[in-house]
Amino acid sequence: MILAVGFALALADTLSGIPPWAEFSRSGARSSVVETVTVDYARQVTPDRMEYQLTYTLVTREGSKSVSTTSVACPRARAVIGSMRDLAMPSFAPYGFNGDNRGSVRDGTFYSLRAPTNLLSGTATISSNENTPLSRWVDKALADLSPCWTKPA
Repeated sequence: MILAVGFALALADTLSGIPPWAEFSRSGARSSVVETVTVDYARQVTPDRMEYQLTYTLVTREGSKSVSTTSVACPRARAVIGSMRDLAMPSFAPYGFNGDNRGSVRDGTFYSLRAPTNLLSGTATISSNENTPLSRWVDKALADLSPCWTKPA
């Protein structure tokens, strides 16, 4: 047990300075409001499970504000992170194939998620506009986490 705690603390120290392993965001094209949540490893140790550090950053025309929490202080964070696995992934759809003529959307709200995949050392980034599985997931994740943002980052 003591060895496991020591290993976890050493791992946390080794990982400091590495970019967060996941990030999701919502940005309004017209409102100039950007909300971003980063997910990283927490320094807190809980036996037999990984803990997470989440940082929420709100950027508006007036400036930016960041607050953070952990999966220890906010148990609902673990469910939000785990729900990434259930997100319906889009398939690639190159423009101009099979009559695809979608064009591009330049207003509305832009959503993105960057997270590890089930491929060894794989990471995927997906993005979309409104009314997609990703937009619904990000909106729900932000709503679920909103009570947790208490500690300044």
